[in-house]
Amino acid sequence: MLLFTVVSAFSAGPDKAGFEHWCMTVNLPGYTYGGVKESDPGIYTSAWINTQQVIVGLQLHPLSSYPDFMQAVKFKMPVSFTYNGLPAVYTDALQVGQAAIKFEKSDMVLMITQIDQSGQTKPRTKEELSALLDQMKPEQILQ
Repeated sequence: MLLFTVVSAFSAGPDKAGFEHWCMTVNLPGYTYGGVKESDPGIYTSAWINTQQVIVGLQLHPLSSYPDFMQAVKFKMPVSFTYNGLPAVYTDALQVGQAAIKFEKSDMVLMITQIDQSGQTKPRTKEELSALLDQMKPEQILQ
């Protein structure tokens, strides 16, 4: 039992402080970091905003929530893909591009989204969201 506890402690994802520390190191040119909040127990939300009021948001969820991202929205099923060899899903059903990446070793799901408060831009594609994640380097805190 002790071995299981020790192994679990090393594979678990970051807490709020660890997530916030990593978010502060992310450099997205043209965007300003806005902080981290715990929107629901164990779910951490962070955001970056640019001068055109376009927001790039991240949410860190427990791994158990991954099936929720695989549900149809407005009768549209998400598209499965891989991000750096990890299982992921993408949807633009709500006119907002969203991708959820399953980091099994960390017991976490990282969801990235782009929100345009004016409603004038089209949703980012899974390739665009993947490129943003490449810049952010989530592998620094998730496995």
